[in-house]
Amino acid sequence: DESGRTFYANAASGETSWELPAADRGGCASVPASSTTLIACRFLAEVAEMPDMVQAVGEACAQQLGKQAVEVQLSVAKGRAADVSAVVFRLVRDSIQLPLVSPLVGEAITAATAAVAGMAEPSLLGDGQVMSASHVIRVLEELARLVSVFQPYVFSFLY
Repeated sequence: DESGRTFYANAASGETSWELPAADRGGCASVPASSTTLIACRFLAEVAEMPDMVQAVGEACAQQLGKQAVEVQLSVAKGRAADVSAVVFRLVRDSIQLPLVSPLVGEAITAATAAVAGMAEPSLLGDGQVMSASHVIRVLEELARLVSVFQPYVFSFLY
């Protein structure tokens, strides 16, 4: 809305709310969404369960996306920077390979990419821990190679 709040709707139950639903995410709902990475992964976990996403990418891909989003949240809760960078890399790597067949898939890819940006935020690991720049740069370097490989496929619908 105008004040920047998000309205949440559960397509399966019909429930709507201005508050983020406390869905069962394997204990991830108790982790505060204090960074872009966690916000993006919560969004991805929700999107992965949407019927439109399942229809667009298939049940296996949608489940994998949701599982990886939860893995990122769990690794953040544990506070190990190396683990966080590894699971964020896998999340983005697999998301950029999704078939770009709907706006929802594009939003999921964008959210996964935003998870990388959030790795540089000091609020990600909590307890005053800051992820070192080397972890973030390593993820970006690995992803740069993949993006150049997949770029022709991303824009293939323009031909």
